[in-house]
Amino acid sequence: MPRRRLAALAPLALVAAVGSCSWQEFDEIQQRAPVRAISRPSDMSAADFPAGNDPRIATSPALAGTPILPVDHPKGHGELLILGQGDLSLADYTFDEKGQVFSQTTPRGQFVLPPEPGTTTGVQLASFEVAAPAPSSATGAQFVGVADHQPVLVTLPTATAPFAVVPIGQRLTLGAIAMAAGPATAPGARDVAILAGSHLYVRSTDDAAVSFDCDVGATGIALVIGEQWVAVGSSVNDLRVPFAAGACVAAPSPVQPASGTSGLGTALAYGDLDGSGATVIASAPGDHALHRFRITGQTPVWVDAIPTDDVTDATGDLGQTLAFGRIGGAPTLVVGDPGATSAGGSVWLYRAAGSPPWVRLDPPSTTVRNFGSRVGVLPFVSATGPTVDLLLASASAATSGDPGVVYLFFRASDEDADPRQP
Repeated sequence: MPRRRLAALAPLALVAAVGSCSWQEFDEIQQRAPVRAISRPSDMSAADFPAGNDPRIATSPALAGTPILPVDHPKGHGELLILGQGDLSLADYTFDEKGQVFSQTTPRGQFVLPPEPGTTTGVQLASFEVAAPAPSSATGAQFVGVADHQPVLVTLPTATAPFAVVPIGQRLTLGAIAMAAGPATAPGARDVAILAGSHLYVRSTDDAAVSFDCDVGATGIALVIGEQWVAVGSSVNDLRVPFAAGACVAAPSPVQPASGTSGLGTALAYGDLDGSGATVIASAPGDHALHRFRITGQTPVWVDAIPTDDVTDATGDLGQTLAFGRIGGAPTLVVGDPGATSAGGSVWLYRAAGSPPWVRLDPPSTTVRNFGSRVGVLPFVSATGPTVDLLLASASAATSGDPGVVYLFFRASDEDADPRQP
């Protein structure tokens, strides 16, 4: 059986400590807790907070709640942006080397595109469809998104400055399903890839001439950018590569394993789990399966299935969300199972060299549900200098109408060292 981390008991430990210490001591204990709960800012509506109760969560996990955007930003040791989709507000959480928030603001300036040629009035954006972190920039925190079918690059120069919103190419004809940013066309390129129906759009944030519209061959549901290619999980339970080597792939080949394919491609991640080279990890929630594929040229090649025998009490939502990072210094696949009703949702950590390889994280609080409805990693400069990845996981509230919470784990398992400075 996988061991459960002690960090899950942190809230109970804090409550027990209150009666035996001063509030100052309690604050110090709270500051050193292995997990931090990030709640909704007062000026962001509950419906727009990423962990809010969103009825779309059951049918469209990719659109549930609001985007959580970890950003590698020069002004702090780690920065987290939370975008409100409906009212278009933005919460900015910047952490110092001790893990304390030293900037928490919600700029509410309008997201407005620059005036089009021949006009004087900018185009106000109503709501975001999808968003993703942009490649790091020295000019400030950045992310890419699709708002009202218009791909945009958004820059937040400082915690209090207005947003700078720049369009990326022309509007899409369909609503966006998913997007990612990374070097799709060339090493170091600042590109974005957007899924909309059966179309994959690849565009550059720096060069308007770089624009591709690729036919996926089926409706796409998830995507991931690798080494100058884009892989897509499709609605017909397969993986395909519609963009590679700087061009669209004509009639991309669909590939699937011999078994365990129900919902294949619901979520995708990319990383090297065991030192054998980076692979695409594709979830198949209907079969509680996780498959690895290596991209060779324009074709995915199935490698193996990650053993899930030790994953207990999993539901049909296992693998609805995925993320990859070096959490606790070890290559880690983060697997969300937000529908695990026995514990209000679960997040599983898979480390190929771990003993055991699977570790289950239950919600830090009993008052939330759908824990793991969104997972990710936050780059954080550790006490010893190198950047490490911290685990992010969101949950919605058990009470309808309440906002939920985003949990930031400074330690995700008993074996992980605390990266914060004393």
